[in-house]
Amino acid sequence: EHGWSSLGPSSLVSPRGRPAMTFSQLLLQELPLAAGAAVSPLVLILQLMLMARPGARLSRSWAYVAGNLLVLLVWTWLGHSLGHLLPARQPGSDPTAAYLEIALALVLVSLALRSMRTPLAAVPQEPVHPPGRHPLLGAFGLGLGSMGANVTSFVLFLPAAQNVGRAALPPELEAFALALLVVITLLPAWLPPALVIATGANGRARLQRLDGFAVRHRRGINAAVALFFALLLGSRGFSSL
Repeated sequence: EHGWSSLGPSSLVSPRGRPAMTFSQLLLQELPLAAGAAVSPLVLILQLMLMARPGARLSRSWAYVAGNLLVLLVWTWLGHSLGHLLPARQPGSDPTAAYLEIALALVLVSLALRSMRTPLAAVPQEPVHPPGRHPLLGAFGLGLGSMGANVTSFVLFLPAAQNVGRAALPPELEAFALALLVVITLLPAWLPPALVIATGANGRARLQRLDGFAVRHRRGINAAVALFFALLLGSRGFSSL
């Protein structure tokens, strides 16, 4: 009853018997937040920097992906656990989600203002792993740091994960939804090496051009993403009151 048929128009039902939203509606509402969390110039720039080094091997890039992934798994656990602690989602007025999303919208506005006012830090050009450390370990640590310091992505990913936890999904659909959030948010880390595997030298050259664009405009990209999703979360929050 609660299996993959829930992808259709049938309603999900909470353990307390109250109707929630369909699985499709949940994805349409939460996947845009994951897409916003994926627009991370720093995560992309550092991945492309690893790939641009002379003699760079893709194994370093995948170690970087693993570091990012570990942070996302912690965020997933945190958001999912928070969702199970909160009341189950209900159609119509939802003050729990409303106040949380309004608060996060204000955080995003402050991040956008800080991004526009703060001078850009130089992108590191020296090797990111200390001498003597294994290159893969250095790339893994870089992945941990780049995603762990990505406050905008965290503010967007957290409500998406906690809303999945509140939706009273069957376990298989819950796992699928959370996996989608992680895969989409991780795009700037895993897509560049995947493109190089698929397209070879041509894909690597295109990524170099993308790297230059991301470096030049990363402050504007960060501010635009934060403001856009502040408006989205704020409007969602007020509509749920």
